[in-house]
Amino acid sequence: YSREGKKFNPDVHRQHIFGLHVANYMTTLKEENSDLYAKQFSRFVKAGIESSSFEALYKAAHAAIRADPSPSPKKEKKANAAKPKR
Repeated sequence: YSREGKKFNPDVHRQHIFGLHVANYMTTLKEENSDLYAKQFSRFVKAGIESSSFEALYKAAHAAIRADPSPSPKKEKKANAAKPKR
């Protein structure tokens, strides 16, 4: 949706749903400043996520949510016996 033109652009909407705007930024940053890329996307690199695989990653996540939309059970947090003093 463009605020200026007050028009909906389905291509831009699709890019944002599938994270393609982040993939484009990753590609641009990798070409322009590899040190900053390594810093900002270190967890993506560690997990083996490349900018070219974003759409497939999001499609798989959406399919998994549609298959079982119930939230995953949360782990119980242990309460500390002694609270820290301030």
